This record gives sequence, C-alpha cells and structure tokens, in this order.
Amino acid sequence: MPETEITKERRRPAQYNAVREARSLANEVTLKQLTSLVKHDPASDIADFLKREATSYPLLVEELTASLGSTDPIVEPALNQTMRRGEILFELHQTFVIALGPEHAVKVTFDLDSDHVDNTEYLTTHLPDLPIPRCLGTINCGKRTYMFMSRAPGTTLESVWPELSKSQKMSIQTQLNDIFRLLRAQSYPALKADIRLGSFKSGICKDTRRVRRFSSKTLRTEAEFNDFLFCAPNRTVRPWIRDIRACMKEDHRMVMTHGDLHPRNIMVTMETNESLGIGETQEKVVMVSSIIDWETAGWYPESWEYVKAVSMADLRGPLRDWKNFLPTDAIGSYITEYSLDSLLDQWLR
Repeated sequence: MPETEITKERRRPAQYNAVREARSLANEVTLKQLTSLVKHDPASDIADFLKREATSYPLLVEELTASLGSTDPIVEPALNQTMRRGEILFELHQTFVIALGPEHAVKVTFDLDSDHVDNTEYLTTHLPDLPIPRCLGTINCGKRTYMFMSRAPGTTLESVWPELSKSQKMSIQTQLNDIFRLLRAQSYPALKADIRLGSFKSGICKDTRRVRRFSSKTLRTEAEFNDFLFCAPNRTVRPWIRDIRACMKEDHRMVMTHGDLHPRNIMVTMETNESLGIGETQEKVVMVSSIIDWETAGWYPESWEYVKAVSMADLRGPLRDWKNFLPTDAIGSYITEYSLDSLLDQWLR
C-alpha cells in the first residue's frame, strides 16, 4: 500500500518535527511584531527591523528547536515542554520568565497586562538606545499568554545588592542617571489634543500599592491624577485627608516614567576590572545591562518616579540603603511628595 503524507510525517525524525514547530512559533512571533510595527505607521521604514531579525530569527529558531524536541503538533503542549526544560529566571504567583537560551526569554502568565507589550514597543520605537528587552511578540494559548522577548544579560540588581561595595553602588547610580536622563529627554506632547497621562498607548494610569489600582477615565492634568490617587469609595474621607489632598502640587512637569524603579527590575552584569594595577584590590565592575518590566510606565508627574521608587522598596531589609543611591540627578528628590504619599498610603490600607 502506498505511503501517505501522514505516514511519512510520522516516520520523520523528532528533530525534523522540532525544527518545523520552532519555525512555526518563531514565524508567528515575528509576523505579529512586524504587523504591529506597520499598523502603527504604514509608511515606517522596516529596514532596521529586518536587519535585527536577520540576526535574531535564526537564534530564536535554534533555541526553540533545542528546547522542543517534540513531535506533538499542538502549540501549547510543545510550549509547555519548552518551559519545563528552560531555566526559570523569575517567578511570582502564576507568572514565570523562562530562558530560551542565551538570547531569548518568554514570559508566561494568565493575566498579561497589554501595557507591558505596548509600552515596550513604544519605547523601542521612540528611544531605540534605551537598554530594555525587545518584545518579539505574543501568543495566546488557552488561558495562558506567552510573551517572547530578548533576554537581558546578567542577574537582577536585587540579588547582588547586599554584596556590593559603596563604590559599586555609586557606579550603578551614575549609570542609572544616564539612563533616566535619556528617558526624560523625550518631550511631553502637551499640545496634542489626544494627549493623556498614564501608559503610552492605553492612557490608563496605575497606582501600585498592596493592590494595583487603575484609572477608570482619561486623565489629562495632575489635578485629575491626584483626584484619582485619593479615590477610595470604601474609605471615609476624614478632614485630615482633605488637608493632604489640598497640599498636593499640581504643577509638576509630565515626563516619561518607569513607575517601578526597584532593584528587581534592573539587570546587571559583573565584569572583571582589567585596569587594576599590581597589588590593587580586585573588585568587579557592575554594569547595568537592562531595565525591565515596563507595564507601569507612561507619562506621569516628574515626582512619581522618586515616590514609587522609595515606597516600593523594603527599607528595613537588604535594600535599606537603596534610597541613598537612587538616580536623583536625573529623577530628582521629592521628599515632601513622598511624605504626603505615605500618609495617603496609610489611609488606603
């Protein structure tokens, strides 16, 4: 009896099927990224995108092929097999970031915030020199979302912070100042009729505390943003809360903001100092390789970066001196705004 195509496919080696599956996933990710780029600007020059893909696409296929090794043609089981074999880079609740080799990673979650993807793509387009992971695309499988991205080299600053010397921490501070100056160099397009605070694309404002709150309407001024912060239907508005609201400034500049400047969101590499002379103490050079997790980013008052950076860190544990090394030359120091926000936080608890 003649051999059918299905029979031939079943007899093909697993490596062949793994390559096809890897290409299928890589193609879907690449196509989604290209579609998003052209949809944003139909006349955009895609030469740089194609040049990057010429290098990264073969690596992504190679890494997926090495991880898959499965004859199962169903995407989700194949992806799950890849997840089981990969190195877990980050885990929180039901969200994982897993390595797909040295160049790529995938974020697996049940509730991916679309602003994470949109903000990353916006920043990559408008600030191509900003050291952030490049979003390669997303795939939805059942209840899960897989976000493919370039892998930031190194480890989190949080994991090495207690071991760093004062000079190393000062070096980190200097590097972060340079990065956040670049971020703030982008002017707020205040004259555009459709401009709004919050995430770059959705325009949703977020306030992360014990729980994350989202604005329910478009906010265009700092006064409206402050009203959003004080909106708590289940809380009784005491006179002292009204006094705090009255003390809130409403004339800060609006700037590009990360919104969660915490050492867990800063990737660093440790490199040998080649310039040391004979007899000098060997100390690793700590280099900031990437700033990650941009889902709370957007246009916010210039004080917001400092306020959230201080309030989100546990200043009684290993990160107790983190606030002393914030990049305040770039983001400023807003003690009054932080103090008022701390009082607001007590009321919201």
